[in-house]
Amino acid sequence: MTRRLNVNPTRMVLNDLQKRRDIAKQGHKLLKEKQDSLIRQFMEYYDDAQNMRREIETDFALMSQDYVYASLEMDEEIIKENLQEVNESLQVEMRNEMVFGMSVPKFEIISESTPTQSSSIFKSHHRIDKMKQSHPKVRERLIALAELEKTCFILANEIRTTRRRVNSLEHRTIPQLDVTITYIRLRIDDQARSQQARVMKVTDKVK
Repeated sequence: MTRRLNVNPTRMVLNDLQKRRDIAKQGHKLLKEKQDSLIRQFMEYYDDAQNMRREIETDFALMSQDYVYASLEMDEEIIKENLQEVNESLQVEMRNEMVFGMSVPKFEIISESTPTQSSSIFKSHHRIDKMKQSHPKVRERLIALAELEKTCFILANEIRTTRRRVNSLEHRTIPQLDVTITYIRLRIDDQARSQQARVMKVTDKVK
């Protein structure tokens, strides 16, 4: 059962509570719209992140397969030496973008070095070369995935916060105001009837 507010049952208080209820209902509507929009946006980012993760898992599976096949034809130490020749570095810049009033990260590769070629073609293998070629693409996808998943995390937190506020207004604040307004109206009506009865008694005595 919803408990009413502990206030004086006066017309001034009634008017104030009615204004508060109107504001609460308007706020509830706006927050509900924001929550729905956040959920739609979250699902878009989530789907993109899931697709990106599947692509990366496929890339890793293919690279692992290439490594296994290469290890059947080459010595393990030579493969490791060959892969260690890939001496790449990159610089990633992070900036923030606003989504529904929230700051979400955007990662951008602003510079990267050219991979070092194998010192000897006899130490190389076409599957190792394939792994080296796919490495930059996988790295870019990993950065994109980090961006998507961080955005999903931020949106999920905002959805939880907004949902708590919506539920608080819907199940506590607005019902509490409704109950209190009804109580005050009943008290004012009772007072009006009592006043009218007293006036009628006084009028009857005067007659």
